[in-house]
Amino acid sequence: MIWRMSSRTWTSETLGTMNRKTGIPTTRWSRKKNKMTVNSPFPNTLVVASYLYHLTSAFLQSLHSSVASSRSITTTTTILIGFDSKGWMTLQSFHVFQVLKGRRQGGSYWIGQGHVWVSFFCCHIDLCFPGSVFCVSLDPATNSLAVTGGEDDKAYVWRVSDGEVLFECTGHKDSVTSVLFSHDSSLVATGDMSGLIKVWKVETKQEVWSFEVGDLEWLEWHPCAPVLLAGMADGNVWMWKIPGGHCKTLQGPGCQSTSGKVLPDGKRAVVGYEDGNVRLWDLKQGNATHVIKGYDGHQGALTCLACNKDGSLVLTGSVDGCAKLINTASGKVLGVFSVDGGKAKASQEDAEETNSVESVGFCNVLPLIAVAYLSGTLGIYDLSSQVLRHKCQHQAGIVHLQWEESSSVVSTCSLDGAVRLWDARSGTMVSEYRGHQAEILDFTLNREASMAVTASGDHQAKVFLLQRPDR
Repeated sequence: MIWRMSSRTWTSETLGTMNRKTGIPTTRWSRKKNKMTVNSPFPNTLVVASYLYHLTSAFLQSLHSSVASSRSITTTTTILIGFDSKGWMTLQSFHVFQVLKGRRQGGSYWIGQGHVWVSFFCCHIDLCFPGSVFCVSLDPATNSLAVTGGEDDKAYVWRVSDGEVLFECTGHKDSVTSVLFSHDSSLVATGDMSGLIKVWKVETKQEVWSFEVGDLEWLEWHPCAPVLLAGMADGNVWMWKIPGGHCKTLQGPGCQSTSGKVLPDGKRAVVGYEDGNVRLWDLKQGNATHVIKGYDGHQGALTCLACNKDGSLVLTGSVDGCAKLINTASGKVLGVFSVDGGKAKASQEDAEETNSVESVGFCNVLPLIAVAYLSGTLGIYDLSSQVLRHKCQHQAGIVHLQWEESSSVVSTCSLDGAVRLWDARSGTMVSEYRGHQAEILDFTLNREASMAVTASGDHQAKVFLLQRPDR
């Protein structure tokens, strides 16, 4: 585990000194006047600008050099830049834990003066790993813990407030591609590409259960019980009671199970398959209550699915470029959504050449859905009229989307390494957060949507503090 501070902090414009003990800005610098003034607890303090320039430049270069060359450095200091009402640039540092604690209590994480430009310091915690980080999950009970899995055949459980690693999930045989907390945050499930699944108890930091299956495609916890579901490449879905290990199998159609979701009632699950079919399962009986196939199904492999808050509707996405809305009670397809208005391709070969749907989701507060495409388009659709309301363009393919729980803002992460927030009512981008040097492979928001945790191909997991003008 390596700690680093973002190299984007160190630019020719980050001039200033700081009181690292009190966190009070000690200098201000104006680009227009090309001079620096001092805010000091001692009166009549005068510091020559050139002296400050060399002093602070040397300090910043020294710190940056030590971070870049060190294989293991521990620091919780974050440097922030802002502008006051007169255009002065201010520099300040304080501890990440204080930042997040203040934010949870409803305060502001900027304790200096003036307006804050978020783009200068969006990243506060960088966690570096030996390989790419593929997946991330926040604990649902408190949102204070994160688990990440990656290319180094390990998963890490760590605190988001200060980045401290609580324990490592070791013993995997291949890259860890699935990580997930249970509904009460007491357990963590980790799964690797070889099919080895492990469950860890957070309180004791110990492994409590493991099982090896075929190639693993997805993991999903039951929403209100210690029951773990896993989809396999052979099409079967396994269901275990943890930690006892009592098992039930949902027999698939013989093709790959690509995605799955337990509905909020805890009695049913929806599973998508490589052949484009969708099955709704009765978990107690172990049988499929509805099979959506043929013309009603997709013409290519399913890539993603999501359900609305009460589980009455399911939205599925496929490589055929379409998203489909399904009534879970009747199994009927209620609508088909395509960003270009075209029809799904008739074959898997044609489907793979089209604009694949990578992520889908329902808005909780308005009748809207979001569909993210590999082309970089985020489609916002009206659920009632099934009309495309907005096309939000990205610079690269979208990997994942997530709606805020109590607003009409939807967040996305993409292959260009950015996290973006979009107002679904207007289709405009609210804010953008950068810091990764490679594609973002996964991300998740906390409950208040004040923080995003990302996983990237640049071997880093990052914590972003999200700011919006309306809150």
